[in-house]
Amino acid sequence: YKGNESGRWTNIIHFTALDKDCCEPGTRSPAIWFWPGELSLHVRIGASGNGNWGIDIPGCELNKESSFSLECRGTSVKITLDGKVFSATHPNWRYSGNVKVYGSDNWYPSAIADIKDVGLQLFGNSTSTEDRIINKIDIRNADTQSFNINTSIPLQNGQRIDTNFPNMPNFDACISAAMAKYPGQNIGVTYLDGNSWINRNPGSCWAVPMEPFSAGSNPWAWGWKSAFVTSGKIPSISGVTRVRIAGGIQHLQLSQVVVYDEDAKNISIGRPTDASAIYDTPTIPSKAVDGYHGSRNWPEMYCSASNTSSDTHWDVILDKPSNVSAVIVYNRYDCCQERLDNYNLLLFNSANELIYWKPKIGITQREYGNKVNIIRTNSSTNQVSQTPPQKIVVANNGSVNCQQYCLGPRFIWPSMAPGPWNGELPVNWNGAKCVASSNPDVGCLTTPGVRNGFTCTCEKTGTGW
Repeated sequence: YKGNESGRWTNIIHFTALDKDCCEPGTRSPAIWFWPGELSLHVRIGASGNGNWGIDIPGCELNKESSFSLECRGTSVKITLDGKVFSATHPNWRYSGNVKVYGSDNWYPSAIADIKDVGLQLFGNSTSTEDRIINKIDIRNADTQSFNINTSIPLQNGQRIDTNFPNMPNFDACISAAMAKYPGQNIGVTYLDGNSWINRNPGSCWAVPMEPFSAGSNPWAWGWKSAFVTSGKIPSISGVTRVRIAGGIQHLQLSQVVVYDEDAKNISIGRPTDASAIYDTPTIPSKAVDGYHGSRNWPEMYCSASNTSSDTHWDVILDKPSNVSAVIVYNRYDCCQERLDNYNLLLFNSANELIYWKPKIGITQREYGNKVNIIRTNSSTNQVSQTPPQKIVVANNGSVNCQQYCLGPRFIWPSMAPGPWNGELPVNWNGAKCVASSNPDVGCLTTPGVRNGFTCTCEKTGTGW
């Protein structure tokens, strides 16, 4: 090492698969810099979801030749500098494939240093391509209209990151081509086999790097076969026995509710359902789990009886405690998609405890004109949490005031069992109080009388029901 530029990162060597600096997988595999004005080394290796993953170590001595080695085997990362060893655990997988080597690169000032005797030996990836899991998902109906759930083209830094493979002979060949194109990555794959009413370009195959059930770059389309390729089980919420949609202030309308487990299997199809009431004879609760993957017109869907009841809900009971990775809600097709806006998704365990809550699923998860709502149950990007909330907004038809509603029915009728009204608040809160209503003039203590669109905000107390 001969010196440094003050205040600038200076690059020593850079291995990149995409001939760019950062931060897609393979762009820093590895890359090494001097810290600005320091001798410390900034060593970047890359990982799934973080192309800039790496470690920093104390650096070399000025005007002295140093010996440096970086060894990555499985999840073990070891750096040796002049006999001193620095270790780290790799979080998942690294890129493995062809790269361009810069010493130094084109994106940073060159380090004022000489490098010699550079060598590279390949031992394999931390998670090999062959270890990835193929999750084929049943998201299509042969007679369903054809349009992408999300029509936006997936981009990174203004560049498309999806790939088209034309004339694939079958779905398995499509998946294999996608896995070869994106080694070690989580990817979404779609294939058009020509067996649906869509007969344009049969054999067409598309793939895109993505996390399972992520909104924004989904490759799925109705009439197409779809799959996720993942480096392990799909992240999920465990121990779920009941899935509920409740808490809104308009008619609850559900064309289909599909609950996926950690293997991307539909575990809600045909399961027992329950609901507060139905609007008309055809709009029964079981319509929402009959296996038709698509948005439907009235009356081929579930519809609640009232838009004023504070007990409006729909439930599906799973056959055993299950790991739930995502819930996809197909909204009504012909009109009125906004009626779903303020409904909440709630997951319960076998003790009837709320273990997951996602508010306002119709507003926050809209895809393709509000007709499809994707709730990925273990995604920080969607701001979900396995920890139940401390406050929940619930609908109230106005027959009692908000304080009475939050305290529970036993506050009015002592002979009733302790617990919340209609199961809308978590039983394991062990008590709640009102902190606000949707009408400041009414507040928590005034009974507003029956009306549409009135809500209460209840907060956990733990002082008993």
